Formats: sequence, structure tokens, C-alpha cells
Amino acid sequence: MKRIGYIRVSTKEQELGLEAQTQQLIDYGVAAEDIFVDKGTSGTVNTHSEKMGKLMAFVEEHDGQVEVVVSKLDRRGRDPEDTIAKIKELDKIGGCLTSLAESVLRATPENAAGMLLIRILLAVAAMERERIAERTRESLEALRRRGVPLGPTPKLSSRDVEWIKERHELFGWGAQRITKALPIERNVEVSKYTVMKVLGMVKGRGAYVPKDNHKYAKRAEVAAERAAKKAA
Repeated sequence: MKRIGYIRVSTKEQELGLEAQTQQLIDYGVAAEDIFVDKGTSGTVNTHSEKMGKLMAFVEEHDGQVEVVVSKLDRRGRDPEDTIAKIKELDKIGGCLTSLAESVLRATPENAAGMLLIRILLAVAAMERERIAERTRESLEALRRRGVPLGPTPKLSSRDVEWIKERHELFGWGAQRITKALPIERNVEVSKYTVMKVLGMVKGRGAYVPKDNHKYAKRAEVAAERAAKKAA
């Protein structure tokens, strides 16, 4: 039976594990050139991705049985019904699905126990994702109530902001020139968009808040409190 692999990575963090997933498939017996990799593709839309289409075409065109191998079920898709439907589609064109993490081997519609296991595993994974999302929402709301700003900490200090405004107002520098000069003159690198926010060139955005603003100091305090609690 011909073995081919499928890997989906939707975030930068997941891309860091791409090499490990690839090695898992190779160790199972999938040739490196037979691994289809979807990058930046969500599990909710990968059914219609270009790489998935090519994979299904490969299965259909290849003579004999084809085993599609994934490192984990949620790399194939996060929706149980979609995964079951894809297994049925694979079966029609001479293919089956194997998931290494869950030890689901060569799943086909005729394997009722395997189909039930897949439904259970994906349902549990979906429930856990929702619990994580719920805890995240609760944590963010708690931070908002405490007045802790959310989002990335600004890179620019108050002095950096003053320097940018001076170059623009006194010397007539544009945002592009200021952006290029910041790493040299101030040892800080930000995007042109950030510089434009500082200069008030972005509509609908309030004044830029530098990193040494007292509100942002609370973020460090919260982090210190959490670290102390974990160490206790």
C-alpha cells in the first residue's frame, strides 16, 4: 500500500513543530517527497485547501490502495463530521486514514469501532479547545477590570516618541525616513505604521502610549505576581 503524508500548520508556533511532524511521518514509512504540507491553513477550512485538493487527486490517480498518514487527527481537521466525510471520500477512491498520535490505523467506513473512536477523540479535542478559549476570555476580562492594558507592550519610550515628533515637526522628516533612522539613532526598530501612529497619521487611533507609561508598568507587576505564586 502506498503511503503519503499530510501536515497542516496554521500558526507560527505550529510551524516550529513542522520538522518533528515530518520526521514522525518519515519514521512511519512515508517518503519525504510524498508529504503534503499546508501552511497557514485553519483546520476549519483545510477541506478546501489547494494542498488537500492535490492530495485527494493523488489518491484518486494512484494505482492501488493509498494510506494517508497524519501525525494527529486535528492536523486533518477539527470537525468530526468533516473528518468522517473525508474518510468516506478517501475510501471511495481507494484510500484510508492513519493518525499516529491516536493509533488510528487505516480507518475506513467499514471499521465502525475506528469511526467511533475518531468521533470521540475529536469531540474531546473540541471541548478542550473551548475550555481553553473560555479560560482565556475570563483572564482577559479580569485584566481589563484591573486596568491592565492588553496587547503587545509598546517598543517606544517617551523619549523615542519625543524624538520622532521633533524630527517630523522641526526637521520635516517623513514617516519612512524616521522609520529607517530609528535603529541607528535610537537603537529601536518599529514599523512605519507605528511611526505614523505616533505622528497622528492613522485615522481613528488615539495618542500613542509609550512603554514607560505607568499603566504598562502594571503588566510587569502582574507577571511578577504570577511568577511568585508559581514559585511558592
